[in-house]
Amino acid sequence: MHKQTYIKINRAYFDSPFWNENRPRTKAEAYIDLFQMATVSVNKYTTPDFRTTINLTRGEGVWSIRFLAKRWKWSRGKVESFFKILKVRKKARQELRQGIMVTFITEYSVSQGSDIYKKDTKQDGVKTGSRRGQDKYKNVKNANNDKNVSTKEIDKENFLELWNKYPNKDGKTQAYKHFNSSVKTKEDWLAINTALTNYLKSERVNNGYVKNGSTWFNNWRDWVDYVEPQKTSQKFIPISEQIKIEREQERKQKEKSC
Repeated sequence: MHKQTYIKINRAYFDSPFWNENRPRTKAEAYIDLFQMATVSVNKYTTPDFRTTINLTRGEGVWSIRFLAKRWKWSRGKVESFFKILKVRKKARQELRQGIMVTFITEYSVSQGSDIYKKDTKQDGVKTGSRRGQDKYKNVKNANNDKNVSTKEIDKENFLELWNKYPNKDGKTQAYKHFNSSVKTKEDWLAINTALTNYLKSERVNNGYVKNGSTWFNNWRDWVDYVEPQKTSQKFIPISEQIKIEREQERKQKEKSC
């Protein structure tokens, strides 16, 4: 049996014109894209309503069909078919975790590391599924391959860059903590910039309502693929009512943190 070998791709490649051509992705490109979006270390995902938070481990991610369809310029049906192929070929697994669909890239740790992971000191391996234990950190990430932009390098300069653009300066300390825990790679940095652009262009901000800085930085991923809802003849919740609901959520969140 021949030993498997892998090639490494510098993450800067995903910012190059070659990768960012305005066209639909091939299946091979979509598969590679899953690797670059997957969590490189333990992280958390919180639902937009703040009710549920789950842990994500190395090689996992939460991506909606709508988000991937827009990102890859595919139809939703094509995205669903693609994941069926991945699961049949045992390239990915999906499971509901507290009602949230989590995708696990089965070959992530094997292909993204070079040293044997001797001990799971953080106890952050995947614990569910009959074969998950076989994939639990066989390899540790290679320092030169996965370090990208370290948190220490980005958190001071880049946080302040975003903070200066954000209109509501309330909650800077908490906002920094949320930024520091969620923005760890160049992909995260690009995503949060996209999220902020979408948010500042949104109708609610134009109507004068801006979330506290701490609240927005805690849930910035909600705005990465945000599309302004189109008004129709059907009954919809006015923006003023949406603002009231969000303010009540912020008030409750503050009470919990006190």
